[in-house]
Amino acid sequence: MLLEGTRVVGLRLGDGQGVTARAVLSGTHIQKTLELLPSERVPEEARGVRVGNGFGMVLRLGLSQKLRYRACPEDQARVGLGLLITGERQLDRAYGEYLAGEPARDPPLVAMSFSAVDETLVPPGGEVLWLWAQYYPYRLARGSWEERAEEAREAILQSFERYDPEVRQKIVAELVQTPLWLEREFAMPSANVMHLEMGPDQMFMLRPWLGAHGYRFPGIRGLYLTGASTHPGGGIMGASGRNAARVLLADLSRGRL
Repeated sequence: MLLEGTRVVGLRLGDGQGVTARAVLSGTHIQKTLELLPSERVPEEARGVRVGNGFGMVLRLGLSQKLRYRACPEDQARVGLGLLITGERQLDRAYGEYLAGEPARDPPLVAMSFSAVDETLVPPGGEVLWLWAQYYPYRLARGSWEERAEEAREAILQSFERYDPEVRQKIVAELVQTPLWLEREFAMPSANVMHLEMGPDQMFMLRPWLGAHGYRFPGIRGLYLTGASTHPGGGIMGASGRNAARVLLADLSRGRL
């Protein structure tokens, strides 16, 4: 982050090149944003934000054939997004295993097959299938994620096979995104896709901390915050991005920058 006094004036890239700007809008994890600032510019309240434990992993599959859910007529089976759960007991068991530091043996799934609504994503006749599975703690009670990745992948596939028993025969490509992978590749501490725990003490005007809830970084003019670290937290609705953009555009139009 390039600063002149209490004002941000741009960014220093990894190759050393500087890029100037009237404002900087950060959508990365709040802890990663703080790492870009001099320590004296980090408010004391920011040091106490609670990340918590990651809770999910993703199995991304490329399939040679379209999905065929055995419980649905073919014309109703392929949807972009579906929650696959057998009932409350499955949730309870999986969450109990998570609390014990163990990967779920029969994980509830969110199945995303966006090629059902956009066939340009795959070759003719193919399918993409992304399986978001819960619950998978970043901090394991036993072993490491390098050692247990295959075990977790197998549990996800077995859980999905009750809906499409032929899915294994269709797999032509895959990417296993364990909690450790999510942390390393997406700069997401503890693999928490919500960035910070979404408890009452870290929501609304307390997210990411009191004083930084208005999408402006306190004490640094021109630095704005967005993403899951800000209100209303993680999710796919894009509300934090819209809110932050409106704040930034208002400041630009009023000559505050």
